[in-house]
Amino acid sequence: MRISSGAASGLVMAFVAAVGLSAYAQDQPPFQLEADSVEYNYKDGSSVYQGNVVISRDAMRLTGNLVEIHMRGDVPGRIISKGNPAGFRDRLDDRQIITVTARIIDYDNENRVMRLRGDATVDYDGKVLRGENITYDLDKKQIKARKGRKRVRFTIKPDRIKSSEN
Repeated sequence: MRISSGAASGLVMAFVAAVGLSAYAQDQPPFQLEADSVEYNYKDGSSVYQGNVVISRDAMRLTGNLVEIHMRGDVPGRIISKGNPAGFRDRLDDRQIITVTARIIDYDNENRVMRLRGDATVDYDGKVLRGENITYDLDKKQIKARKGRKRVRFTIKPDRIKSSEN
């Protein structure tokens, strides 16, 4: 598929907007995007990336067989990654790494809520949560898990439990 320079510029701007940036930051590393194919809708700014999709920047990495970016005006409304599993990894403000996997990762940018569906796992700071459906509210820093075919499982490594005697 041949993309004109105008179309390529539109794709770059859509992607930059999709990850929450309003302008190029000179001191920030670039985003890298790889996929077997890309579809971009000029009318609404939405885009679909298919086939071994990898979107990365620094420690952040989003993977899936299919990634959809749905715009709300000039900013992304939703980013959906589907895979077997889809994955997300990033370094948070506290410098800890969070790793997320699920069949569907659905991020609502306006409400800053990530919904994980199908064999979902969240691994953060030695704590591993598994369930069929997990919702993570980034602003409230709150995770809710619901059972599906299996019960919810939460694993905490002993070295991560702080003694109440200290």
